[in-house]
Amino acid sequence: MKISVGRCLVLLVMLVPGASAACAADAGRVFHPALLNSQHINPQLEAKAEALLKKLTLAEKIRIIAGDGYMHTIGFAKAGIPALKMSDASVGVRVWGPSTAYPASVALAATWDPALAYRAGRAVGHDARARGVNIVLGPGMDVTREPQCGRNFEYLGEDPYLAGHMAAPWIRGLQSMRVAACSKHYAGNEQETWRDDVNTIIGMRALHEIYLPPFRDAIKLGNTMTFMCAYNKVNGYWCSANDYLLTTVLRHRWHYKGLVMSDWGAVHDTLGPLTAGLDLEMPDPKYYNAKDIMPLLKSGKITEATINEHVLRLLRVMLAMGFIAHKQKIASIPLNDPSSRAAALQEETEAVVLLKNKDNILPLHRSKLHTIVVVGPDASPAVTGGGGSSYTTPIIKPISMLAAVKAAAGNGVKVEFLPLGQSIKQSFAHSVYEPTDGKPGWTVEYWPNANLTGAPTATGHVSQINFPWHRNYPVKTGPGGIFSARFRTTIKPTQSGEYLFDLGSDDGSRLFVDGKQVINNWRDQALNFESVRLKLTAGQIYRLRIEYDNTYLGAQLYFGYQLVSRGITAAEAKTIRHADVVIACVGPRESEGSDRPFHLPGGQGAMLHELGKLNPHTIVVVNAGDNVAMSHWIHQVAGLLYAWYPGENGNKAVAGIIFGSINPSGKLPDTFEKHWKDSPAYGHWPGHNHEVHFAEGIYVGYRWYDSKHIAPRYCFGFGLSYTTFEISHLQVSATGHGHAKVVQVAAEVSNTGKRAGAEVVQLYVRPPSSSHVVRTFQQLKGFKRVMLQPGQSKTVHLTLHWRDFAYFDTHSPGGGAWRVPAGDYGVAVGSSSRDIAQTADISWH
Repeated sequence: MKISVGRCLVLLVMLVPGASAACAADAGRVFHPALLNSQHINPQLEAKAEALLKKLTLAEKIRIIAGDGYMHTIGFAKAGIPALKMSDASVGVRVWGPSTAYPASVALAATWDPALAYRAGRAVGHDARARGVNIVLGPGMDVTREPQCGRNFEYLGEDPYLAGHMAAPWIRGLQSMRVAACSKHYAGNEQETWRDDVNTIIGMRALHEIYLPPFRDAIKLGNTMTFMCAYNKVNGYWCSANDYLLTTVLRHRWHYKGLVMSDWGAVHDTLGPLTAGLDLEMPDPKYYNAKDIMPLLKSGKITEATINEHVLRLLRVMLAMGFIAHKQKIASIPLNDPSSRAAALQEETEAVVLLKNKDNILPLHRSKLHTIVVVGPDASPAVTGGGGSSYTTPIIKPISMLAAVKAAAGNGVKVEFLPLGQSIKQSFAHSVYEPTDGKPGWTVEYWPNANLTGAPTATGHVSQINFPWHRNYPVKTGPGGIFSARFRTTIKPTQSGEYLFDLGSDDGSRLFVDGKQVINNWRDQALNFESVRLKLTAGQIYRLRIEYDNTYLGAQLYFGYQLVSRGITAAEAKTIRHADVVIACVGPRESEGSDRPFHLPGGQGAMLHELGKLNPHTIVVVNAGDNVAMSHWIHQVAGLLYAWYPGENGNKAVAGIIFGSINPSGKLPDTFEKHWKDSPAYGHWPGHNHEVHFAEGIYVGYRWYDSKHIAPRYCFGFGLSYTTFEISHLQVSATGHGHAKVVQVAAEVSNTGKRAGAEVVQLYVRPPSSSHVVRTFQQLKGFKRVMLQPGQSKTVHLTLHWRDFAYFDTHSPGGGAWRVPAGDYGVAVGSSSRDIAQTADISWH
């Protein structure tokens, strides 16, 4: 959803006697909401919902099915119905001030640890209750189709089984704190390019086998209270008005009785969404209002029963979650909660994936070290998360990788920092400007409208343009936080060369150099960055002008410029050459609202290549949500750690792995291709003329590489450890018949190394070789993370059901059905999709 941050409205809640004491007790209680995921609704809950419905007038019923400002629904105190307070997203409770910033969702997927997912969800729920939040707008559950999607870091990887089985416990953990989850973005939101209007063409089999299963698991395994529709179209119909997705699948096939809301501004008319099954328009009643709905009622195109059903779904959630009977805010929970920080740190501890460890360069031994050189744009300041509506402002000062390495190295090791590579974040705070009004910086004019018209109502001076304003507007605004601004300054470069200018905004911005527009980022949008390269001459003065408009509620604006990477100087090369170890911290810029290139930006790839040549003991730490191009540098470096986005304190865990106090145990939730041209989406991304065809069908991720016999750089499920494991003694047995058949799988996993560590036993199902149905080579259908001491063995038990062997038959009557063809199926266990230890067969007749 869009990252405009809402004005803090008053939360209307029914207060009950002893509410404060009840809330304090609620903080430690495990809450189990009523089920909204079956054909049958709790009759007592339904009776209460019907009684509340009768207290509302038709006008009130129409009003309650649309939002009341950026992060609220409307309440009716006379009927005992509270307003609900919402917040983004899966990696922290944002909007309502700083909060614990957790590692990215893809990092959680890399742990392959459902118990930790539950703990993480409960921790976010704790933070939400401390702020009085009813609904957290997460988890993100779109399946990773290709590595360049700007929001891959918000999702849970390329495999629908892994995504669903990590999302469901997170949802249960969140809802155990009496905070409702909102599973998003339903469906087909696998890219940010043109996301507001792209038509995503997905075959029915791929839709049901790849892209919908995580959402089904959110219902069947997680009991998610709410869903959020995506912005895009699927097969020609807006997701917010897609009868197939909202009614045929969600309501009829999955028997879902919960609430479906729109993404912010994703509704395009009134009749279509109302009849398709969209219950709540967010953030305001643009289309769900009396002016547009009453004529539909009078003409008979809809009936009051349609409105009633939408209201009932909202009321069911309120009742199931106890929002009516209980106060939501728990004052006894600290905003800066130590238990939340501990959960965030444990996430990153289990999430970091060791991908390369040449000659066992890791872990480092302090006794053998004199000097470490830390380089790269992600070394300092700290990189905590990707951009957009999930970005959480950390409630503590985040720990940078540089600071974490220094702390872990101790006093006996010298740690030097070289600011190599380009850091956009650094440029926002350190760009150099000529004096205006007698001091360096920008003059600024403000208007209480969105188009810089009329006389400015305020003027001022700022030293930098680095403004996460959100709700704290710099001036008095128009209705809904509307304002615009014009900034002016001059720059005088000290070196001639090519300069990179970066401008980011929520909503619109544009940059002019000497009166010529060079960046046009002027649109209503989530935080989005645009850049341009310009050749500048030393000593020449250039006039800069930035125009900005905020069209809806919260606001952000960032600008910086810097000389394009100058390369490594002779003095820096000498320092690098003489270091015992070089730690290079790199990563792309990823954010909601735009996709990113496959290659690392700002000359980082060339920098890594040069570092590896200068010092073969170079270790690379990548902050990213997915794969990046490595061909230019991977063979020059000794070590590679994928740290994802580590949250506010996760770099402590990364440093702990580097120095050996932590044994890495993360496993890739995505396949890392060698080249972009190897990707299943290559040639079919981002599409043409605002239409994208998922032409690879069911061959997504490892399914593509396995079936097409393409060797990836690092396979799905891969991750190294400082110890070794062996998986053996596979046993497979079955009981029952047909849909009731259950297959029991057991395997022994042993730690054959010299230190404690965790292994993930992965279970894959392979179709019969004689089948006439086109199937992928194998599919993940089970996994278990096991912690083992040196020499210890444990038996892992996994269960397979009828559905785990099925495919979606699009030719079956009624729009398709799941079927299991007869034959001998393969059952394979291993430590990754390509490191299979043992296989067995199971017959299905």
